[in-house]
Amino acid sequence: MKKIKLADEDKFFDNVLNRKLKNKVFKDAYEAEGLRLQLAHELYEARRKRHISQKKLADKLKMPQQQISRIEMGNQNITLDTLSRITSALNVRADVKLKLL
Repeated sequence: MKKIKLADEDKFFDNVLNRKLKNKVFKDAYEAEGLRLQLAHELYEARRKRHISQKKLADKLKMPQQQISRIEMGNQNITLDTLSRITSALNVRADVKLKLL
């Protein structure tokens, strides 16, 4: 069996992804997932930099710690209201920008 070099695997993945991104439904879902994961990471980093545990943040927001975990893992969609509550509790600001395509 021929071994595939990592660079070849990357090229293969990029080719498959680029082909899939031509499908509007897939592209929309892919971009939405990317935004959700980016937001999740930024919320996690903000909480970590404030030295606040998930439990302490959850208590402050009157929500289960598991919900904070799901949000930070990107496993839960959140409303703008929830985002606003979390950013307020962490004393950070969220910027939402729209760009014309």
